[in-house]
Amino acid sequence: MTRPYKTAYIIGFTARLAGCWSSGHFIAVGLHPRWPYPDSYRDRALFVNLYFYIFSQQPTGPCGRFLAERAMNSSPAAALPGSSHTMTDAFDFELKRNPEQEKQAVFSYLNRKTIFYKPLLSELIDTAYKVQANRILTDVDLEIFKKGLFESYVVVCCHYSGKFLCRLSYVDDSVQDILMKLATDANSKVRINAITIMLYRPCDKVLNYIINAGLHDKSSTVRAKTADVIGRLDLKEYSNVLQEYIDKEEKTKVKEALEYCLYWLTHDYEIEEKTEYGYSIWVKTETGGTGVTINEAQYKQLDKTIEKIKNGTFK
Repeated sequence: MTRPYKTAYIIGFTARLAGCWSSGHFIAVGLHPRWPYPDSYRDRALFVNLYFYIFSQQPTGPCGRFLAERAMNSSPAAALPGSSHTMTDAFDFELKRNPEQEKQAVFSYLNRKTIFYKPLLSELIDTAYKVQANRILTDVDLEIFKKGLFESYVVVCCHYSGKFLCRLSYVDDSVQDILMKLATDANSKVRINAITIMLYRPCDKVLNYIINAGLHDKSSTVRAKTADVIGRLDLKEYSNVLQEYIDKEEKTKVKEALEYCLYWLTHDYEIEEKTEYGYSIWVKTETGGTGVTINEAQYKQLDKTIEKIKNGTFK
């Protein structure tokens, strides 16, 4: 089975599975930041947008809020505001339940491997609700949030620790210091955590520091993840320097990640070779990306076709 047909087959199968499982549980797995992606980078984006579409129909479950708001940023074409990103209310964690309801929802998804995190999750949830209600971050609260940053379980590190600290980085210098120190931690897994939670878009000081540290990291995994995050956040300001990193990069995996990131920072679409069905084209949009097949007539009016794909009027 060739890659395009294999991809379509897997996507169709995934969609049917997701439709059978409640509360977006399968989607929560599919959008894990360290999910082993499909064969090509374009396939990755197709999967992410598929997951977002299905999940947006069922935005429930313990990870629902995180996935609904972040799914499209997993696309290479994900567009956020420029480097000067503002936070409307740093103390609004968007927690709508009460603490016990939140815990019940989260704990229902723990398994034999993750049940270990139940006490820490309980502590993080209580702290998050308290900080949101009181609009004050104490030193004790900060230490509790900090503990989650060093854990590998994404629900702990990202959803109930990193997300809230990224918001608080706009109003608290101590939070900024804690986040930036992660970028130089001796453990590469912690440095991966630092890069991953940048998807929550902290203040510019933190974001730029950790991205720059990631590009120079001694770990090839960290460098590749940094390129991925730059692309997801559509940080166009890095398009002027990425070629330098590409030229000196020795690891093939990292070089490919950097090249892919640079391409989508500087291009709006990509066309594959023509097949019997027409031209396969991937187009960058404001909310992510769209892959379609166009015919010869549409190809001859490529600019108009792309514009229609972007504004949702393509048929």
